[in-house]
Amino acid sequence: MMPLDDDLEANSNNGRATTTRTRPSSAKHNIKMLPSIALNSSRPLYAIDHQAISCGKRLSGTKRQIRFRFGFASNDKITGAPCRNTVEEHDVVLLWSPMISGRAIINCNGQEVYHSVMRGVNMIVDVSWNMRGDHVLRIVAHASTASSKMSGCRQYELFVDGVSYFNFLTVDQLKVTNCLGLGKRPVKRHSKFDKGGTN
Repeated sequence: MMPLDDDLEANSNNGRATTTRTRPSSAKHNIKMLPSIALNSSRPLYAIDHQAISCGKRLSGTKRQIRFRFGFASNDKITGAPCRNTVEEHDVVLLWSPMISGRAIINCNGQEVYHSVMRGVNMIVDVSWNMRGDHVLRIVAHASTASSKMSGCRQYELFVDGVSYFNFLTVDQLKVTNCLGLGKRPVKRHSKFDKGGTN
């Protein structure tokens, strides 16, 4: 995983991510949902864990590491713990230095899918890319809680096929419910991300 470096010069986008947008803090951020198919498929999404930490060398708040881990439930098992499909679990990490260098790096399953240095104080990272299996992933990150509140969004959020990470099933739900979950929508879960926490 490639670390952030506040002192490196600006590099251009390597082109692997399909879209990226940055906006000043005063801009409205309207999330356009992709077709919500993941929860209605035979392999519903489930959340494993997520975290956001400050990791700057001199000033901890100058760098962020945002991580989401999730999976697709197995379609050859119907209920219980076997639903969890370890072959189809994924790890998305955003390393971002919005205040100093503007460098943003996204790794998916240990492979870099996006790398850019954006000039100026960039308040929002909004990047989408394609993943094996015809899935579209999108990560949206706000540099400040004020920016996320203006848009009515969480400070950090991952979307898979248009579905928010915070609407995925939990691992515990996989153990006690029908994994197919047809006609059911998981209960919205609250987290520290709702309050814009970064630790």
